[in-house]
Amino acid sequence: MYVALDIGCIECGEVSNVLGVFTIRKAAEAVIEEHRIRQKEDWWGQHSFEIAEVEVLDKEYRVEYRG
Repeated sequence: MYVALDIGCIECGEVSNVLGVFTIRKAAEAVIEEHRIRQKEDWWGQHSFEIAEVEVLDKEYRVEYRG
């Protein structure tokens, strides 16, 4: 599966959002392109759009943080 993400702006406080979950990557790319156009028209915030690939559901992906 492919998760289309809008990564918000930490500087201006815009939140991040899941734009959709798709079984076809091209569908996720199309949604991101639509949101990228609308974002530029409406608020010009510093957003990035990403696709995360998820192989299975109900699984925690551990990330190690070094202090």
